[in-house]
Amino acid sequence: MIDKCWIQAGAHWLTLFDAYGASGIALLFVVFFEVVGLAYGFGAERIRNALREMLGWAPPRFILIFWKYTAPIISAMLFISLLLYYQPQRYPDGRDYPLWASLFGLTLSSCSMVVIPGFAFYYLFLAKGHGDVSLKQRLLNGIHPPRQLDIYRPGSTATEARGEEEMQIIDHGQMGGGGAAAEQQRIQQGVKPKK
Repeated sequence: MIDKCWIQAGAHWLTLFDAYGASGIALLFVVFFEVVGLAYGFGAERIRNALREMLGWAPPRFILIFWKYTAPIISAMLFISLLLYYQPQRYPDGRDYPLWASLFGLTLSSCSMVVIPGFAFYYLFLAKGHGDVSLKQRLLNGIHPPRQLDIYRPGSTATEARGEEEMQIIDHGQMGGGGAAAEQQRIQQGVKPKK
């Protein structure tokens, strides 16, 4: 009797998680902000330059139009149409899932969506380090990246210096574990080795 109940409920939960968890409303919401974030936050021209660096050739300039305008508009239209034409899940016999199941599914979707406006609220109103900057200026700072980004470039002196600094931290045990040099230093100080 219990096995039969679990099998039937399993299909019910699987359908809920499939319909609301990683697809549909939540997916299109996140995709929209990802597209906008890349096109305007990181910058379409920077994406083009990064591709040039990785591939050895840059995509044509007209691709910038797709990244900046076409992709955000299409993903926004898809998200809005999904909201407008929303229908609750149905059983195979055509009956709607109960109201609690639809509410649970929408709550499940909102778990991955609430992070984006939640962080925006935190950045604009609660984050420290803004000083006496106006709300408008904080918004502009948040949607535009700094002019100079610290980008990893193999072989650059800044990258090598940062790598040496990280190795010193690891070797001297400042990150909680330490490497061989940290262990040797502990032995010299008379501290028992960690096991």
